[in-house]
Amino acid sequence: MAVLGSRSNPRPGDHPHKIDFYTADTGISARAGYTGLRNFGFPERFSPAFPVNGAGKRDGDKAPIDESSNKSPVKFSHFHTPEQTPTDSLPDCAIAIDVLRATTTMAQALHVGAEGIQPFSNIEKLFADSESWPAEKRIRAGERGGKKVDGFDFGNSPRECTPEQFAGRRLFISTTNGTRALQRIQPAPMVLTAALVNRASVVDYLLEHQPKTVWMVSSGWEGTYALEDTVCAGAIVQAIVEKSGLSLADLTDNDEVVGAVTLFQQWREQLLELLHHSSHGKRLLRLNNPEDIAFCAQLDVLPVVPLQASPGVLKKA
Repeated sequence: MAVLGSRSNPRPGDHPHKIDFYTADTGISARAGYTGLRNFGFPERFSPAFPVNGAGKRDGDKAPIDESSNKSPVKFSHFHTPEQTPTDSLPDCAIAIDVLRATTTMAQALHVGAEGIQPFSNIEKLFADSESWPAEKRIRAGERGGKKVDGFDFGNSPRECTPEQFAGRRLFISTTNGTRALQRIQPAPMVLTAALVNRASVVDYLLEHQPKTVWMVSSGWEGTYALEDTVCAGAIVQAIVEKSGLSLADLTDNDEVVGAVTLFQQWREQLLELLHHSSHGKRLLRLNNPEDIAFCAQLDVLPVVPLQASPGVLKKA
């Protein structure tokens, strides 16, 4: 959270340590004191009170953590685009996020029975590699600029993924943004894809397998920030906070995680409205596609975790 401005002349009744701040991730101004920061799990510097965890409870009220296991909390990092990820290291687990729409479509495709998914950033390579599969066993999906690419069976709509069309077939897919994110994190030991629709399943998978470091890599839009991907990253970490009893401070490895959680907390009951505010949401509305936005705005509706089973191939975990 970047503090961009402070109030030197407090209003009557202000807490002496209140400040005005603006968060770059949310675009929302707020007035908060150190007491408010405690709600994110950070200690209150000017009070003898105990710090609280991300669910708003005092540390003394948290469920006890089994220290005999000697397991340190997972550390989450969030990157707004694939280009922002470090080039000299890899995490234990990397998660690609493209809410509008690639990772939503991938979750839906596996949920209805697709045999597997191969993402490509290059359309020509997709056609060349998919030729080795019988026509009746493959599906080619291509999207650029929100539109279906000529010569493909489908575009990038999760609503097109039905059991009748996808069951038992491999999906070869190339999209504007999401496939780039997946190819960037492909070398990681554990690679998942996440969207709002399968958030709960991804969280349960992380809690079960307990990787030490997790990168959440937003696809963005052509190298720029995407609101919908950030809120999904925040939704994942917020659920980890709530289910684990750990504080956000315990789990955070970069400032972008705090911004993402803040965004989700602000909009968790209005996710569809938030997606309508996003630049790509507006792009899809101009293409007369509100139904896809509504599908992608659903939270925790698909019990599926797309997992990289072999380099470049996703299957249902």
